[in-house]
Amino acid sequence: MKQRSVKSKKKIYSQIFGIAVSLLLSVAVISSAVFLHESHYFNSSESHVLEVLRGMDGKSEVRSWDDDRNLKRRETLLQKGCADNPDMIGWLVLPQTMIDYPLMGGTDSDRYTDHNYEGGYDLYGTPFLDSRNAVDFSDFFSLVFGHDMNNSAMFGSLDDFLQESAFADLSDGVLLLPDERYRLEVTASIAATCPAQELIDQIMTADAAEQPQLLEQLLEMAAVKKDDVTVSEEDHWVMLSTLDYADEKNDNGTPSMLLLKLRTSTT
Repeated sequence: MKQRSVKSKKKIYSQIFGIAVSLLLSVAVISSAVFLHESHYFNSSESHVLEVLRGMDGKSEVRSWDDDRNLKRRETLLQKGCADNPDMIGWLVLPQTMIDYPLMGGTDSDRYTDHNYEGGYDLYGTPFLDSRNAVDFSDFFSLVFGHDMNNSAMFGSLDDFLQESAFADLSDGVLLLPDERYRLEVTASIAATCPAQELIDQIMTADAAEQPQLLEQLLEMAAVKKDDVTVSEEDHWVMLSTLDYADEKNDNGTPSMLLLKLRTSTT
């Protein structure tokens, strides 16, 4: 009888110990989750950009504008994305930056300020082409928006390129369309001051004959630019800008933009 009582007590102690360990583990898990949620990592957008690419199986980084192997992977993702959502019009890459995203377009493209490439709600949105622009980038000047996010995600790195050293290290980008691959020649980095914003709006609405001269005026406002930049009516230009200009600002209170010249992939 006494031996059975001892065994019963040991069993009870063992159960209590198991419950205590389980509670401690639960507390540890909950505490870790709270800590991570409040940490710099989860409050940044770094996790978001990685999840976009992981969700579409595009895990390998594009190293240069002619990195054919990894660009073909993006082209495969683009074809699948276009089939799933007609609003997806392309894929935008600036090698060795965190700009590596599906690109959305169409008459209602600004909905992607807070929607993902699949069309579902997403606070961080997806880069998108101004709805006034042709989705095949046949316009003289095309305007692409994206959020200015933490840790250089999405268009958060544009501020860096106002500095000459960072701009000099920037490799030409790539624009993938469903039936074409274009090289994006890095041309100028421009602070989006009010005069610059007004000039961009003029370029977007001006007649074709007036646009080259207006763009030359914009280039004069550049914080840094390539030497010997030429502008002609036959050109096609792409401007990357933080969303809605002054809605998203860098530490100096002014968002920044990157001007790129659209070229075929072989030039």
